[in-house]
Amino acid sequence: VRIRFRRARESSIELAVYDGRGRKLQVLARGRGSPGDHAVEWTAPARHLARGLYLLRLDAGSTRLARKLVLK
Repeated sequence: VRIRFRRARESSIELAVYDGRGRKLQVLARGRGSPGDHAVEWTAPARHLARGLYLLRLDAGSTRLARKLVLK
């Protein structure tokens, strides 16, 4: 899965995957970065994750975005 996001300005970010209980499973990106378009590749570890609903969360400065991910 290719995850794309855009930074409006330089900021610290954390992009992470959470399970249905709100536990952080994996950090995909963390740190300070420049403005512009960015992309991260994520391959769900099939033998470690059950099918179901997961949450992808991006924290960037005072902004927090979340999207649902469904593993089939």
